[in-house]
Amino acid sequence: MQHRKAVVQMVFDVFYEIGFSSIAVNFQNEMRTLWRQHLPGETWRMMWGTYEDADSGGEQLDMSRAETQGWYYDAGEYEKLQAVKTSIDPRDVFHTSFTVRPG
Repeated sequence: MQHRKAVVQMVFDVFYEIGFSSIAVNFQNEMRTLWRQHLPGETWRMMWGTYEDADSGGEQLDMSRAETQGWYYDAGEYEKLQAVKTSIDPRDVFHTSFTVRPG
């Protein structure tokens, strides 16, 4: 898991239909406010989420893209995971566009 030295990690998913993105943005803003109120001295960082623009053709969740990898993994971490994937699943049997690819 990334950022293992973190004291608190919070993950939440927001699903919404086209035209309702403002509700999702408001929810994220509320979460930021709660974080600041209840953990005022703690460093916080909102990670890029697994959302996808309808017109992207799936590229925003395509883990073969360096840009997508950068949203989820620190430098060098994706390559380490690729080595594990290559040794365990070299033919990429367990595959989605969002999974780590063999190296």
